[in-house]
Amino acid sequence: AAMEQKGLIRAGWGLRGEYVLTRGVLAYMLRRACELPTGANEAVLAGVGDRRYAIRACAEAKILAHGAADESITGGELLGAIRAADAWLEAHPR
Repeated sequence: AAMEQKGLIRAGWGLRGEYVLTRGVLAYMLRRACELPTGANEAVLAGVGDRRYAIRACAEAKILAHGAADESITGGELLGAIRAADAWLEAHPR
């Protein structure tokens, strides 16, 4: 519930602990944590394609590679994305 309140995940996704982490969910979480900008289409289509747009934003910021939103993330990809997000945050302080 705390991650939902912080806007890092959406309640409507119905995520559960036994589910596999997908590229789209990770990208959405990293995008929100890094406060990457959103595009005009996203403002109009709030909630539609949010994970796909997040993948694009993370790829442009060199935090996470492009891929399908429902693609499973490996442990190595997760660690690499966390390191990249950390480096991005250091380079772009808020």
